[in-house]
Amino acid sequence: MNLEKLKSSNSFRVLYIGLLILLLLVPMGMVKSVIFERSHLYRQANDEITSTWGKEQLLIGPVLTLPVLNSNHENGVWSYDTLYHHVRPSSMTINVILNTEIRNRSIYKVPVYTATVHILGEFNIANEVIENVDTSEFDIDEAYVQIPLGNPRTIKESVIFTWNNEEMNLSPRLHNQVNDGVTLTANLPTDKIDKETAHQFEMEMKLAGSNEINFLSFSPKTTIKINANWGSPSFFGVYLPSDYVINDNTFNASWNINDLLSPLGHEKNEWISANKIGQEESFGIRLLHPVDTYKMVTRAAKYSILFISLTFLVYFFTEVMAGLSLH
Repeated sequence: MNLEKLKSSNSFRVLYIGLLILLLLVPMGMVKSVIFERSHLYRQANDEITSTWGKEQLLIGPVLTLPVLNSNHENGVWSYDTLYHHVRPSSMTINVILNTEIRNRSIYKVPVYTATVHILGEFNIANEVIENVDTSEFDIDEAYVQIPLGNPRTIKESVIFTWNNEEMNLSPRLHNQVNDGVTLTANLPTDKIDKETAHQFEMEMKLAGSNEINFLSFSPKTTIKINANWGSPSFFGVYLPSDYVINDNTFNASWNINDLLSPLGHEKNEWISANKIGQEESFGIRLLHPVDTYKMVTRAAKYSILFISLTFLVYFFTEVMAGLSLH
């Protein structure tokens, strides 16, 4: 008799439900471990594909570098060293065409792309201010243009760079650290540059990348236009597009950025690396899968205790409120 009363009491039912919930969380823990393992394998497959095809790309644009002779007079002794003054483009327009595709590794899929990039802009050093240097006297016959890029293996075709409608020879410089990428340079003879003229430049290149493409607004006036055969982009970063259109299998987006950027200034470091300058100010597009199975399953697993508890509570409250014995 006492056993029957115990079984019919609400306190016993609540405790029994709690025990069942704890028991059912054991197989859910096993399911979560499988999800974690599959997610880890996906990250491995993603790393394998992107390391051979190309990782995320960061597009910056060219930088004009002016060596400046710096003199110091101390204790009656003159000393000289060279500083490198880096100048941003006064305006820049970037047009990108993304040709995307899916690469498979076993059951895992990774979005990759080939980016055809066209950059047009100008440099104007007439009003350039170099701290503690008289710009009317410094010599610019050793000026050169730097084009910071990522992994050189992702460059699919020769980079074409023109200065005032004249094609320039580019020389690569690999950085000491592998992750620093490569910087292409073009020397500007004295007859190619002066202090009073706005110099036009144009650049074309084709890069391979994956998952996302990033931009850095390296000019006070920057216009970016991008077209891609991908239907599920995600925009991120410090600037969102001013205009975009997304269809089932394509999208296009544009940015018009007018910003009072601080000067790059001058320093003893001659070279600019694509992976070390202001990436916290970058923005761009991430290629999302329309249906990410692993994210969906992971989110469902996080709510497993809620689903299990609600199922038992529905039965419990139905029995209590209706006076029925459902189980």
